[in-house]
Amino acid sequence: MRLSDFEGLLDACRRYDDYLAARCPFHSPDSHPSLLVYDSGWFQCLACGARGRHEYLYEALRGHAPRPVAGETTHWNPPYLGLERAENEGIANSAHEALLNFDNLRWYLTMRGVEGRIEPCRLGWFQGWYTIPVYDRERSFRGIVLRAGSHIQRATGLRFHQPKGQRPLLFCPDWRLMDTKSTLFVVYGMLDALSLSELRFAVVTSTGGKDSFSPDWLADWRSKIVVLPDRGEEKDAIELAGRLDWRGSVLYLDYGEHAKDANDLLVADPANLRNQLLKHD
Repeated sequence: MRLSDFEGLLDACRRYDDYLAARCPFHSPDSHPSLLVYDSGWFQCLACGARGRHEYLYEALRGHAPRPVAGETTHWNPPYLGLERAENEGIANSAHEALLNFDNLRWYLTMRGVEGRIEPCRLGWFQGWYTIPVYDRERSFRGIVLRAGSHIQRATGLRFHQPKGQRPLLFCPDWRLMDTKSTLFVVYGMLDALSLSELRFAVVTSTGGKDSFSPDWLADWRSKIVVLPDRGEEKDAIELAGRLDWRGSVLYLDYGEHAKDANDLLVADPANLRNQLLKHD
């Protein structure tokens, strides 16, 4: 079967190079097209998890196949992410709609204390992985990072996934805060960045890990920059602060006995984390 066989049968259908995006017929409401139909012969819904061959979708659209039940369908292996920015932006948008439409998928972000970042940061859910889109100051889409849910991380040891070949990017959860704050925090993880943003501090990180942060990204920032290391990453923080010239310094958080990073502190005691940061903001 060809993609053209589905164009007249799907609602809000839009064609890209090698796939279609449309409203999913297997769940409602589907306000943002979350069904992807690939020319390789398969389809999948980023929201409800419905997937299968072209023939099944075609018969379902003609009323001859049972409707699958929406639910939390998990892929243990990382989902495929291509190199096309427009395709990954479509995945990010549909994953965000899934998280808005299905409250039961938010549990991990709620547990980690960053549920408030779902809408402003357009976080999403895709086959058991939480999507974190990366935008520049002009709100142009630059890339995407997938964070494994805790059950996937325990089973596979994987934490993050991103398109192969995607270069490290500067991730800022809220660019507006950089226009109103005199202190910028640099952290070493996406969840840590979301955590500080949840407390309304200006913060950035790299999508490529602690060794990939480029001081050139902050060439235009002419005020204080505080590097916030995880437990055990103090030497890396000192090195990065040194590369930030007169602006850079290091804040050693009191993690107590059990926490290892800013997100752990947010979960355990958000007031404690806020108060430690306010002393340097």
